[in-house]
Amino acid sequence: MTRHVTRSTLSVAVAGLALSLAACSSTTTVTATGSGTAGRSTTTSASPSPTASTTSSTTSSSAATPTVEGAVQQMNAGFAKTKTAHVVAESVDGSETIKIELAGTIDGKNQQGMLSNNSAAEGGTVQFVVVGGKQYLKGDADYYKHSGNSNGAKYAGKWVIAPASASAGFSQLTLKSLFDEMESNFDAAKTGKMKLTNVTENGAPAWQIADSSTTGVIAADGSGHLLRAEHKEAGKTEKYVFDQYNAVPPVTAPAGAIQG
Repeated sequence: MTRHVTRSTLSVAVAGLALSLAACSSTTTVTATGSGTAGRSTTTSASPSPTASTTSSTTSSSAATPTVEGAVQQMNAGFAKTKTAHVVAESVDGSETIKIELAGTIDGKNQQGMLSNNSAAEGGTVQFVVVGGKQYLKGDADYYKHSGNSNGAKYAGKWVIAPASASAGFSQLTLKSLFDEMESNFDAAKTGKMKLTNVTENGAPAWQIADSSTTGVIAADGSGHLLRAEHKEAGKTEKYVFDQYNAVPPVTAPAGAIQG
């Protein structure tokens, strides 16, 4: 299911945000409406760590147990009905760890998040907000060091409005892009080899679909919400934790941002 999804999504995020930062060139202060924290906090400091599922030998009381294919169909239908959501993702490949948190609308037009990377070439942490057709960035010193931005010393630790020319860097950094990738990786060839098990996830009935390398846990309450996913391959581990389906509050722009 999640084969290469975390790496591709986070690689796009790293490259896109670096492009946005590199494109910033001026330091004109502007007034932005809203709070400096931009709605919901996105300061992720821990890896995705969902409560372990408990295997059950009985059918879920919330909904009849489907086949693997049926569970995937419910998951896809759940994606289609989702307006907002929150995800924390992590990719660990040897000594490199990339983490991302993303919350907001599925189309990415009103969202916020945080991305961190511990690699020597692309390391650093950056927060980002997309609202009102504008993109706001707040990177630390390490992130600016690797972004190629000559104004890094001025921008580090401050909210910066990315120029319109850099907006393309956000085009694939959306929950919809993530959902689309997951749907495409749940094809018949993959799901046909998976096994479905009734489990309890965070105290609620759920369906776990898994093979030797990939696991997905889907809510058994009729919503079809994907709760978490994990994939392991060649020493690399990818994890996702989803929540706040249709419950993420609107994001507001950070105040006092610098025009990039």
